[in-house]
Parts: sequence; C-alpha cells; structure tokens
Amino acid sequence: MLSKIYKLTLYLNEYIADFIKVIKFNSYSPFEDRQKRLFYRIIINAHAIEKGLSLDNPRPLFGQAKMTDLMQLTKGYNPSSYGFFPLEMTLGALKDYHALHAAKNIEADFLHQVIDWQNQLDAMSVEHATGGSKQVLGDNNNPDLSHTEFLTSRFSCRAYLPELVSTELVAKIVKAAQSAPSQCNRQSTRIHCFQNKQQIVNLLTLQGGSSGFVDSVANLFVITSEQTAWGGAGQRSQSYVDGALFSMALMYACQSFGIATCPLNLAVTNKKEKAIQKAGNIHERERLIMMMAFGYPITENLKAASSPRLPTEDILTLH
Repeated sequence: MLSKIYKLTLYLNEYIADFIKVIKFNSYSPFEDRQKRLFYRIIINAHAIEKGLSLDNPRPLFGQAKMTDLMQLTKGYNPSSYGFFPLEMTLGALKDYHALHAAKNIEADFLHQVIDWQNQLDAMSVEHATGGSKQVLGDNNNPDLSHTEFLTSRFSCRAYLPELVSTELVAKIVKAAQSAPSQCNRQSTRIHCFQNKQQIVNLLTLQGGSSGFVDSVANLFVITSEQTAWGGAGQRSQSYVDGALFSMALMYACQSFGIATCPLNLAVTNKKEKAIQKAGNIHERERLIMMMAFGYPITENLKAASSPRLPTEDILTLH
C-alpha cells in the first residue's frame, strides 16, 4: 500500500516539473526567446488564413482580425534569427486571399491593406510565397502512387459530400489502423464514430475550430485513450502518444479506402473535455486525443491548405 501511495505522490512532483517547463518555454513566456515565439505564432496565424482559403465557399473578407494580428506579428519578426519560413507562408496566404477576392470582384479598403502588407514583405526580401491554398485530387488512394507519394499526398479535407460512410467500411478502416504501435501492446485507444448530424454539430461546436465547414461533416471520429491502461508518473503523457500514433494510422487507413479526413485538435480545458464527453456519451476514464472529420470529398474544385513544410535540415539533427 505504501509503495502505491509513493507512486501516486510522484505524479505531483512530475506535474510540478512539467508546470515549470511550461512557464519557461510556452509561446507566451517572457523567459523564452521572443523571435522563437514569433516564429511559431506567425505560422499558426498564417495557417488559420490558409484554412479559410481551403473552404468550399469562404465568407467574403473572412479573418480580418486574424490577418491584422498576423501582420503585426511579422513586423516584429527578424528573419535572420530563425529564417524566412513564416514570412514566406504569410506572403502566400496574403496573395491567395487577395486573388480570391479579386476573382469575385470584391472591393474593400481592407484589401488595399493586404496589398500594402504584401509590398512590405517584398521589401523584406521575402522571395517565395509558400502559404495559401492548393487544388488537390480527392482520389489520393491511386494504386499507381509509390509508398512515398501515398504518404505525401495526404491533406486535410474541409469539403465533403453528404454521404454517410457505411458501418462496414468504418469497421474495415479501424481494423487496418489497429496495426499502429502501442506501448507494451496496451491498445488503450478507443474510437467513437458519430453519424447523427445534430450530435456532430454539438461536438464540433464544443471543439470550436471547425466553424467554417461544420455543415459539410457527415461523419466524425472522436479518438480517446483509456487512462486505466497507464500507471506511474513516467507514463503520465503516454496515452496521448499512443492515441496520436493510432490517429495517424487511422488517417492513412481512411486514405487507403478513398476516404478523406481532417484532424481536429482537442487542446481543451478539463471543463470542456467533460462537456465533450457528456455530449458524446464518452466515459470520463477516456482522455480525449482528437476529433477527425472524415468522408467522401467533393468532386470539383477541391482545395486544401498549402501547409508548407519546414526544410528538412531545420528539423533533422544528425548526432
């Protein structure tokens, strides 16, 4: 009994250490390098614009506040610190935003500001416009694709046909994803599939990051992990690792059957997690990993966020 109590007290020690690291290094921390923080915040805001551009029918002049914040962030960023990547992503998003409205003959003072911002980035010697949106093919399970091409053809789909994916196909997809590795073969990941429209709307409203395409989603996964499978302070985050590995396998399993997906983060408070569990009839022992919209993509004019990737040498360290 005493050994079990001791193990439980270790959780407190580790969570305190985690808290200290968060205070030191999170994106709002005054102790972290400001340029490093700006690097990530610019990328996040630019991608928010990309997501809007990838919608089937974006609202005119969407995201003005987000774009204003984005440009304020870029003014404080020095590319000599961590490179041009976030500025290149921003420039692409601005150009596609302007092109979208020009194609629809929409005029507004804000669009002149967008052009001015583009010119400012050009003046900063930003040569490449990598962000924005791109045309994609919904049929990305082409058997002629190489293994690498299959992996790199994955995209987040935000425009679906209203068809339900059959329960038989859902079962096949999940079975294929069960090949994902799991620490000590615990297999704690659980998949909740929702196809009731009102329930999906309720869940996505709580999720909060899919407002532009909620009406398009007819099929939704909620991925969870049973906390009971994990014990000891060293395993305090492993449910998320296992759940994330399964989620990635689930996306590729969907793709192999011609089903498109869009992973939706569940970076939520405990209070919001309880509300989602209640709305989805999910047991409180199951920690939420993510939601995932899935289904058959629209067949014409399908777009996706460009989501450019960092140069490999920026993320690879050879020791």
